Amino acid sequence: MKKYLFATASVFALTLATTAQANDSTISQIGATQTATVDQTGGSEGVSSINQIGANHTASVTQADDPNNGTPAFNTASNTSSISQEGDGAIATVNQTGDPSGAPGNISEVTQFNDGPPSAIADVLQDGTNNFSSVEQGRDVDPVDRRGQNALISQTGSDHISTVLQRGNLNDATVTQSGLGNTSDVTQGGLDNLAGVTQSGDGNLSTVSQSANFGEAQIEQSGNSNESDVVQDGRANSSVAALILQDGNNNTSTVLQTSLVAGPGSGNQFAEVTQSTDWNSSVITQDGGDPVVDTVNTGNSASVFQTVTSGNMSNIAQSGAGNSATVNQ
Repeated sequence: MKKYLFATASVFALTLATTAQANDSTISQIGATQTATVDQTGGSEGVSSINQIGANHTASVTQADDPNNGTPAFNTASNTSSISQEGDGAIATVNQTGDPSGAPGNISEVTQFNDGPPSAIADVLQDGTNNFSSVEQGRDVDPVDRRGQNALISQTGSDHISTVLQRGNLNDATVTQSGLGNTSDVTQGGLDNLAGVTQSGDGNLSTVSQSANFGEAQIEQSGNSNESDVVQDGRANSSVAALILQDGNNNTSTVLQTSLVAGPGSGNQFAEVTQSTDWNSSVITQDGGDPVVDTVNTGNSASVFQTVTSGNMSNIAQSGAGNSATVNQ
C-alpha cells in the first residue's frame, strides 16, 4: 500500500528582552522516501518552508544571520527559503548567511518538477544582504517528461538577482555573482543546453535564452555596468555556442543565433565577443541558412575583439552557411 507521510514542524524561540528573535520552519511531505533537513541554529528571524510531493526527494536548508539582521516579529526576515518539489528524484540544497551590517536578508525560491531519473538538482548559496534567487526546473503543465535539470547558484555580496527557468531535459545552468547589484536571467528549454554566467563587478546585467538543443552560452563580466544578451534558438540537433568576456565598464553585447534543420549542411553557429575597455558595443546576428540548399558548408563563425581603445561599435550579420567574420578594434 502506498505510504503517505505528513510532517509539520514549527519552532519558535523565547522572546529575548523586547525584541522577537526566533526561527520558523514548516515541512510538508506526501509520498515515500522523502528527506528534509532544516538548520537555522546559527541565527534568528529565519523563515523556511519545504513542500514535497511524490517520491525520493531530498531538501536541505541551512540559514544563519550572525547576528540577527531581521526586524522584530518577522516584519523583515533575516533569510527566507522556500522549496517545492514534485514528481520523483528532485534534490534541493539552500545555504544562506546574512550580513550583520545590513538588512534585509536573502530570499531563495526553488520549484522542481522531475520525472527522473536522472535527478533534478538545485544548489543555492547566498552570503550577504538582500540577494534574491529563483530556480524553477522541470515540467509545469506539460505532460511530457522533464528530467535531469541542474542549477547551481552562488551569490556573495549585496542586491544580486538570479532567475533560472529550465524546461526540457538535461539542461545545466551555473550562475556566480559577487560584488554589488548584479542581475542574471537564464531561460532554457530543449535538450542538453549549457549556460554559465559569472559576474564579479557592480551593476552588471546578463540574459541568456536557449530553446533548441545542444546550445552553450558562457558569459563573464568583471567590470561595472556591463550588459550582455544571448538568444540561441532553432529546431535542429546541431549546436550553437556563444562566449562573451567583458571586463571593462559600460559595455554592451548582443548575440542572436539560430540553428536550422539538422543535416550535413549549415547547422552550427559560433560567436565570440571580448571587450576589455569601456563603452564598447557589439552585435552579432547569425542564422544557419538552408541545409537543403547548402549541403557542403557547416555553419557560421563570428568573433569580435575590442580591447585597445574605448567607444568602439561592431555589428556582424551573417545569413547562410560557411561564413566567417572577425573584427579587431
